[in-house]
Amino acid sequence: ALENPQEGNAQKTWFDPVFLIRSQGLIQDKWIVQGRFDFGGFGIGSQFTWQGQAYVGYRFTKVFQTTIGYRYIYMLYEDGNNADKFTYDMATYGAVVRLGFNF
Repeated sequence: ALENPQEGNAQKTWFDPVFLIRSQGLIQDKWIVQGRFDFGGFGIGSQFTWQGQAYVGYRFTKVFQTTIGYRYIYMLYEDGNNADKFTYDMATYGAVVRLGFNF
């Protein structure tokens, strides 16, 4: 628990260069395995950002598929100082269910 929780509203927009690595494979033309990882920021926009995703799924037809998996996203952005300092230090994660249509 936070010792001094605070609430407020602020809006910021920034640009991050991001490097992405992803892989996808089919097993016996029906089962799908996917992995994705990216990282970036480098102090250009945010100080650091990264995310990882892993999915397994089933292709019902050439058009329709479904996947389930897990996704973790982290970002640290800081701007300004003292009373004008804005900090966004956030981790978001959880299960993902997707339905896909290929065309």
